Amino acid sequence: METWIQHLIILLTCFVSSEGVVFRMEAEKYAARRFHNHRENASGEKAVNFNKGQKLNFYFCLRDNAEVSVNQVVYSNDGGSDTFEVNLDGKLVLGNLKTPEQSNGGKHWNEFLYSGQVGPNMTLESGRHTITLDFKETDRHGLDVDFIEIEVNDKKLNREIFECAVYCIPEIKYDNGPIRDDMPSAIAERIVVPVNCPTDDNILIPVYHEDIKHFLITATLPKYRSFENHYTGKESFCSDDNSGILWSFSNLKIPWDKQTDSWSGFTTLKYQASNVSKNSYLTVTFQPIAKNDLAIDNTLKISFNEPKADIYVEMKYKKSDGSWSTPEGQYITPQNMDYLVSIPRNTWSDTQENQVEITILADPETLTGLDLDLLLYRRKEKRRREEVLFNDMNTRVAATNIYVGDETDNEKMVVKSGNIKGNVSNVSFISVYQKSQWSDSQHEILRIHQNGKLQLLPLPAHGFQGKMPFGTSVFLGANDPTKMPPKAPIDQITIIPEPLEMFLTYKDGSKATLLVKTDLDQTNVLVKDVQITRDPIQFPFATISSMWQFDGNADIDHVSTNGNVERHVMNGWKELYGTHFSFFRKCISNHNTLSPDVQLKLVNEEDLYLHL
Repeated sequence: METWIQHLIILLTCFVSSEGVVFRMEAEKYAARRFHNHRENASGEKAVNFNKGQKLNFYFCLRDNAEVSVNQVVYSNDGGSDTFEVNLDGKLVLGNLKTPEQSNGGKHWNEFLYSGQVGPNMTLESGRHTITLDFKETDRHGLDVDFIEIEVNDKKLNREIFECAVYCIPEIKYDNGPIRDDMPSAIAERIVVPVNCPTDDNILIPVYHEDIKHFLITATLPKYRSFENHYTGKESFCSDDNSGILWSFSNLKIPWDKQTDSWSGFTTLKYQASNVSKNSYLTVTFQPIAKNDLAIDNTLKISFNEPKADIYVEMKYKKSDGSWSTPEGQYITPQNMDYLVSIPRNTWSDTQENQVEITILADPETLTGLDLDLLLYRRKEKRRREEVLFNDMNTRVAATNIYVGDETDNEKMVVKSGNIKGNVSNVSFISVYQKSQWSDSQHEILRIHQNGKLQLLPLPAHGFQGKMPFGTSVFLGANDPTKMPPKAPIDQITIIPEPLEMFLTYKDGSKATLLVKTDLDQTNVLVKDVQITRDPIQFPFATISSMWQFDGNADIDHVSTNGNVERHVMNGWKELYGTHFSFFRKCISNHNTLSPDVQLKLVNEEDLYLHL
């Protein structure tokens, strides 16, 4: 009999082998419920019964061409011998399997057999594929199928893409033009930084040039076509202020009996493994919340440290009226080890104890020794004060001051404009809004922050409803690449509305001019007359800042440069040379789906007139 470690409760398990990634595909996920049988020793305690003439199709997707093998077909039988065929995409027969003739009053149904590899290793094209089990001959009882395992020699392939929940388009490319000999190349480096929040930028690409004068930044919609607009801002989940923590448990090691948090001293956490299923339960009980804190949104963060396999986590909480919230859940994978849940204001009680219940669906042996952290915190309330600098109904320019309570951050800049009296001080960022040809409303296309961070958006497509999300950003100005996050503090910006120009003066004395233009499908910022006071060999003139968790959950997954040299953002390069760089996605992202692709292009004096 197989050990529990081979029978995980989750529907699909993946782990990285020495050659590639192995995915477990549960039969019950691909068959109607009426064919399901309860089998105690089956993975997930379910198997699916089939008879002669029936077929079971397993669907999967590849992000790129890859070598694939069917490592296992796991099945059981109690009765006469059965035969079934394993084929790929309805064409290639990988092998025929025959169950042994055995009968023991039904006990053999719980004794699962492993086929070993079926068929050869195959190189398959990107896209959708099907493994079919075709049941040729069976006795009247048929046979049970538990799961199959497929190995793919692509370590960047994750469960979401494999399950066809994320679609990647390998044909997406950017034509950056040929290698140019009439100007020195820039050097782009890749830096991967650790982050506490999964929506934080974890990829920095500083770009160096020995004598930069002019360059062009362009933002366009992604080349993939999607009508979805998944968007979650960092403010929805992440907090960098410990003063908002309600309770916290760190470095928990499963199992435990009872824990009291060291933060509040009054919150308790219990762990219990079910006796009748493979579920485990965490119950957090904490004191009534002060009335002044009831009207503040909260975030629950659950972090797992290097889980051995995929884990499904489900959470619900007790509301102030005594009812429980609708459970919501998420898979925890080696690529995505954090689970963040937004809890709305006025949820908790100020008179009774509050509770959170977390259910972990996984084999207890998989969980033993696993480390995890739990944290509940109030989201810091940030306030904004906006002052409109210019508005002619087509273009609006506004200066915004962000502050918390009555306190104002020290790092602010001054903004000057010929259209207002005097200067505007204590500015956190400037926004530019533009009216499109097919809309009466104005859409934000640019945001320039005091720390030098430039965010761009193209105008939305015709008929688009909602808010376009920012994504990949560019820090303009010399910044220290050894300090995170990047910062090139701006002291003053002078704005000329028509044509829209911004004259930047940095705190270190550097200067640059931004010329902003929008077309139907893109927003361009020409950065010209750059004067840098710091060593250009040590300090980049611009730094790309973006996020990648895994393909399908990223603001960027590929980089290319002159001559169409293309790289995955996380693999195969540390430095790229060129005069034209593109930062884009091939995989449709569940995070910031419509955030723009960004290009950076060096401009010499001879070509400058083309962009004025």
